[in-house]
This record gives sequence, structure tokens and C-alpha cells, in this order.
Amino acid sequence: MKLSKMLFTLVLVLCITCLCTASALAAPKPTAEPEGPPTEEQLAAVALMQDQAPLAIAELGKAAKSVWAQEMFGQATVSDVVAGKTSKKGATPVTATVTFPLFNSGISEKTKYDGSDPQAFVADMVKSAAQTTTYALKATVAPDKDGALQLKWDASKGTTGLKTAITTKAKAAAASFQKKIAIAAICDLAFPHAVRVPKIDVTGGLSAIQVTGVLPDLDLLHVLASEKALSAIAYSDAGRTASSEDIDKALQVELDARFAAFKKSKASAKKTDPTQLLTFDLRKLADQGPDACPEVSTYHTQYGVTKSVVSTRLLNDVEQLPDYPAQERPKTGQLQGKKSGTRVVIRREKDAGDCCVRFTRTKTGESTVLAYIRDGEKITIYLPEGKYAMEVGSGNIWYGPEHTFGPDGTYGTDPNVSIASREYYHTFTLSIVRGAQGDEKGLLDGLNAGDFSAQ
Repeated sequence: MKLSKMLFTLVLVLCITCLCTASALAAPKPTAEPEGPPTEEQLAAVALMQDQAPLAIAELGKAAKSVWAQEMFGQATVSDVVAGKTSKKGATPVTATVTFPLFNSGISEKTKYDGSDPQAFVADMVKSAAQTTTYALKATVAPDKDGALQLKWDASKGTTGLKTAITTKAKAAAASFQKKIAIAAICDLAFPHAVRVPKIDVTGGLSAIQVTGVLPDLDLLHVLASEKALSAIAYSDAGRTASSEDIDKALQVELDARFAAFKKSKASAKKTDPTQLLTFDLRKLADQGPDACPEVSTYHTQYGVTKSVVSTRLLNDVEQLPDYPAQERPKTGQLQGKKSGTRVVIRREKDAGDCCVRFTRTKTGESTVLAYIRDGEKITIYLPEGKYAMEVGSGNIWYGPEHTFGPDGTYGTDPNVSIASREYYHTFTLSIVRGAQGDEKGLLDGLNAGDFSAQ
């Protein structure tokens, strides 16, 4: 009986002990006593920081050398001013959060740009530039010998540190808009058709981006593209029955090819090429498109007007294509005539286009030789001694020996060409000179020195 009572008592004690231990573990930790309301010294320190920090930042902005840093300081805001515990000597530490924009494009080594949507790409750059960062500005407020409160900036985390931080960020921001990908996207958006050897100057900040480069001759490139498009349509199965949609598509294909070639021709950028300097607000350009920037809008308007005029002319030219079919252009060679007589070498200047040359006897009107010469190539033919009319024709569409370059070709004639005897040989160089009527003229000097030489 006594043993049972003792066991019962032991179990009861153990249960009470476990309950007490569990209660102790479950009990919440005591919370720190609240610091209480801010002291007068802390309130005064906060007020002084709120007053002095914006003024100090404004002075830093005035002294900043770059526009990027100036704008960062100009858009900086001060918030979350907090004062610490006042020391026995009356010094109160105070901290403020300074928020300022990064102005960084966000482009990194991994960034890719395929050129398909420059406006979206530039918009992302501008969006990235709007992101902000913060800086913890620190100072100490303490009374001077006369009892007046003075704010002293922290040696490393005060205005000197803020100046260093913003200056560093400003340099990085400017550099981010000078990366090759950034330049390509900006130029594609501002001047989507082509800018050769583009250079970008960002010293004026995002609101005054400057692009210097060689812009294409819009009139010339559209005319050349139209000629190629007409040729492509003439050689197609549709011919002059091609739809307006097919005609527009053919023109755009040739325009894209011409502008792409212009853009890549860095080596041909000559000192005589006119360079243009254009200034625009990148934020407006990204947000509203070319119409938001007058100088960019002028270029786009010129492009649109030129394309419209050329498109209308091309539609008419397609309708006027002849009934006879276009033929594959021949290789450089003699198409008709005999191969005996005095040797005659004919060179076609590069970039003058393909041409055909026909020699006709002056007295009889008999066609003796017809030759085809491709752009930049030469041919040797043979003509009997005598006087000839030399007819030169060129164009983009070849209709065969009978019709040569058809109604859209350009033609010119030198009626007084004298061919010497076989003891000599002749050299003619043909270039293109377009007059008011678009006539092609062979630059021939008859039988002046250098045109023929002894065999």
C-alpha cells in the first residue's frame, strides 16, 4: 500500500514537471520595450537633414560636368529621414534615403537585337533607363560652440560618397547607349532605311541624342530600285499583267536590298559624301515614333513621298511593258556580224550597267556587228576599215537582238566613227551620261590620240 502511494506521488510529480516545462517552452519571448517618442534632438536632426540634403544635392548637380549626372542629381529625391540615438556630447546621427534614376539602357553582353522591331527594343531601353536606385546618405547633427545645430556629412557616406556614386552611374549610363546594339536600334528606329557609318553622341543626355552619318540619296535609290523591280516583273510569268500588290512587293524587295547594300558599304564612305547631324529626344522617339521628332519626321516624310511617286511611275511602266517577252541577258560577246577586219576593243565602265553596241555602215546603213557588253567588262570585235555610226543602248531588260533593251532602254549614237586599217587597233571606253532626256552617249573621241594604236 505504501509502495503504491509512493509510485502515484512520483508519477504526479513527473506530470507536473512536464507540464511546467511545456508551458515554459510555449510561453512567448518578452518583447523589447518601445523606444518611445523621438526626442527634441532627434526631431531637430531630422528637420535639419530634410532641409539641408536637397540643397546639397542641388549644389552637386550644378557642379556636375556631365548632363547625365546633372539630370540624375536634378531628379533625385530625399525620403525616409531617420535620426539615431543622441550621444552624451549631443551628436545625433541621421540617415536619409536618396532615390535617383539610373538612365541605363540595360544592354549587356548577352543582349541580342535582330532588327525586327527597333521601336520595341528602344522602348525597352528607355524603360530600363527609368529605373531607380537608392543611396543611404549619412550625416551627424551636433551643436556648435554657440549652441547652434550644425549638420556634418559623413566622410564616406555623405555628399562626397553620393557624388561618387552618381558620377559612376552617369558614366555607365552614357556608355550603355553607345554600345553597338544600342546604336543599331536607335538608327533603325530613327532612320529605318539606312545610315552609313553612324556615330552617336550622347553627351547631351537622352533628350538630345545626336546621330551623325551619311544618309542615302532617297531619289536615286528609289529610282534604281524601281528599275530593278521593273526588270524582275518583266522576266516574271505575269509580266505586264502583274497585280498592284505584286508590283509593290517587288519594289519593296529591291528597296530593302538597295538600302541594305548602302548601309554595309562602309568602305565607300568618301570624304565628299554629305554627312548629316540630327538631334532628337530618344524618349519621345520611342514613345511616339518619328512624328515626335521634327528632324526625324522630315526624313520619314521625304521617304514616303519619294516612294509614293516612284510606285505610281512603276505601275505605269509595268502597264507599258511590250508584248514581246524579255530574254535572258547574254554574256559579254558578239551577237551578230563577221569577225574579220581591224581589231576594236570596247570597255564598259563599272557601274554603268549592261549595254549593247551596234556598228552600222554610214553609206549603206548596213548593220555589220552587234555586241553585248556586261557592266564593267570588255569585248574585242573586228570591223572592216571605213566609216560607221556607233549606236549604244543600255537598260535593265533585254529583249533580244531585234528589240535590244526595248522601249524603256536608253540609247545614243555617235554618227562619225572611223575605223582605220588593220595596221591599227582601236580602244573605246563607254560610260553613261544622262542628259535631260535620259539619252545615253558613248564617251568617244573619234580617232584622237589613244583611241587607236599601231599593231
